[in-house]
Amino acid sequence: MSFPAACLKRGYVKVLLCCVPVIHQMIDAMTTETRSRTTLISVGKQLHASPQTGQDRACLVRLSDGTERLALIQLVTSKQQGSLHRGAEFFRVSFRFVGDDSDPDCQYHLDQNTVWCVIDHKDCQIVFGPTDGIEIRQPGLGIGSYLMAQLIRLIQQSEMRGNYQVQAVHLPIAAQTKVKPEDARANDARIETFLTRVGFYVSPAAGQKVIGVRRAQDLRPWWNQQKVSFLSFPSFVELAARWQREKNQSEKAVEAAQRIVEGAHLHASQLQTAHAEEVASLESKIEQLEGTVSSQEEQHAALIRELLEKQAEETQGLRRQIEDIQSMHGQIEDRVTALNPAQPSAGDTLEARAESATQMQRTLTISLAPALMKLLWAALALSAFALGAGALTNHL
Repeated sequence: MSFPAACLKRGYVKVLLCCVPVIHQMIDAMTTETRSRTTLISVGKQLHASPQTGQDRACLVRLSDGTERLALIQLVTSKQQGSLHRGAEFFRVSFRFVGDDSDPDCQYHLDQNTVWCVIDHKDCQIVFGPTDGIEIRQPGLGIGSYLMAQLIRLIQQSEMRGNYQVQAVHLPIAAQTKVKPEDARANDARIETFLTRVGFYVSPAAGQKVIGVRRAQDLRPWWNQQKVSFLSFPSFVELAARWQREKNQSEKAVEAAQRIVEGAHLHASQLQTAHAEEVASLESKIEQLEGTVSSQEEQHAALIRELLEKQAEETQGLRRQIEDIQSMHGQIEDRVTALNPAQPSAGDTLEARAESATQMQRTLTISLAPALMKLLWAALALSAFALGAGALTNHL
């Protein structure tokens, strides 16, 4: 090997030997940085899980139907007191609606409607959480962007000197699992638009989208103010006054409606009482009519029985009279036969025959007149009785 070549080789080896400590330092720095980020995330989770007190601020959320609903955000600020990342600042912003405390939407949750971050001023690092992703209970109302904007405002109010590094993470939106497959692309586009507006960048890496920030100063407190509006104290007072007026109007309307309902109940009660009295009166009249009809039916039945009995008696009397008449008729015939003179002979004269016939006719007329009169009167009485009974039956 020539001398220059040997020198070059020795120099190359010396350079390599000189670079080894630097490489070790870089590896140690990278390892330390990775370890620092891991421990900083652990500190953030511990502070997030520990009891914290904060300040509530009001905001107004416009719902999908156009109505507005009052809500609160809680701003929590604390510092790490332990030895690990001592002095690191912890910020958290949570959201809830104003209403019944038993309603889950009106409660603060650690895993929903919440964002947080930890700033280590010594290592100039910032990590965001929850690490499992931001889950919004009421998507589509601009709540997520409002929470992130308020968190960025807290970060900007912190005393940061120099360039802080923000940990890059994969897209941690837990709500993506609740999005329909056909809406996934539109949802991803909406999330990317929101993140880029507040200063993050979104880039694909190994098939996954990575979220990061080049400089902490690039973060901007942006949110959709048409969906969520911050309420200052004068605005809150004005809103409270408006709601109080609406409440008074509603109470008056409710009172008027109650009076109408009470009047309707009273009128219905009066109608019910009058109806009950009318029904009772009708029932009483029906009972009286039923008693009258029953009494008349009994009277009619008794009258019919009496008439039938009389008819039977008169019929029997008529039968006896007819028998008497028939008997008298037989007697008359016998008498006529006995009183009838001998038939005229052929030799008698016409005058003699006529005188004999006239004599027989007088005797028959005298003898039959009383019997025929009785028979005639009996027939007339029977006919009159039958007609009277028929008319009475039709009347009943």
